[in-house]
Amino acid sequence: MTVGHFAMGLIRWMTHKDPTKRPEVSEVMKHLKSVKMMTTRDLKTVGTIQFSRTHFVDRGGQESVYLGSCEHPDCKGVEVVIKRIYFSEMNKSVAINRELAALRNLSHPNIVKFFDSASDEDFRYIAIEKCLTSVDKYCRQPLLYQGVIPMPTDQQVLHQMAKGLRYIHSQKIVNNSQPLIHRDVKPENILISCDNPAAIKWADFGLSRTVVSGSKSFTWSHVKGTKRWNAPELIQLVVTPKVKGSQSCDVFALGCVFFFFLKQGMHPFEDEGSIDDRSAVQKNIKIGNQVNLNQLSKDHFAFSIIEKMIQNEPHSRPKMSAVVDALQLPATPDT
Repeated sequence: MTVGHFAMGLIRWMTHKDPTKRPEVSEVMKHLKSVKMMTTRDLKTVGTIQFSRTHFVDRGGQESVYLGSCEHPDCKGVEVVIKRIYFSEMNKSVAINRELAALRNLSHPNIVKFFDSASDEDFRYIAIEKCLTSVDKYCRQPLLYQGVIPMPTDQQVLHQMAKGLRYIHSQKIVNNSQPLIHRDVKPENILISCDNPAAIKWADFGLSRTVVSGSKSFTWSHVKGTKRWNAPELIQLVVTPKVKGSQSCDVFALGCVFFFFLKQGMHPFEDEGSIDDRSAVQKNIKIGNQVNLNQLSKDHFAFSIIEKMIQNEPHSRPKMSAVVDALQLPATPDT
């Protein structure tokens, strides 16, 4: 079986020598349905978008993702997934429109491709390119993905993440002259493409926004994003009703994601005895206690830049252009 075959990791998982680590039949079926359409029954069509409600890929909050297709001209021969978002609440519709505005105006090799959108009475449907998995699942489920997906080198992975976020930070929402901030940088929102070799793709722009006109930051009146990846200045919201958020918050979170990827699921601020304890991680972030940073050798190509990115003081963190430069691969000499 060739490297990259969709069933390779699944077979490895199913035949694990430890019976307790083998998947349940329901897990096998869920994975198969998330990889390839096995039937054309139970299809729903909205505008140019068609998807199978039995081929569920992922879920988060008010969103569900399914395998599907799109009749948009740019979609010919391209595998897509359909993101279905429930938007009965007014604040949700604002977030949906914000994500659509971002997706329509972002075009970069390290950003998921947007094709079309449609809606009915209850949902907005967004057709985007299909990816294999997220960085989060890649690190947390090594049997299923590692050695199966034709990944670039670690340095290329980090470099692509950095280039994607640098591009996001350089862009502006229509009719606004200020730069964009992602605001929800985490491993779940960074995807791995179906290409060979795979490419890293940024996704989920529902929380993204531009900074306040005439400023390099904006005011957050309550926490956005996911707390395990929030910069220390955002955690201060517990005691301070309003704090300034900026692109440096994204930089901090990406530094944590870099470490998470390189150490296969380890958070730089997570104590060994407090796995999945959000409050413990937040406490360490707040006081700058980088409990796991020493798990990465100081000679590692990424140690220095990660250390700078996860500094407590926002002004001490580098801009994304500096992060990209630090991870730049050496030029290949002409032969």
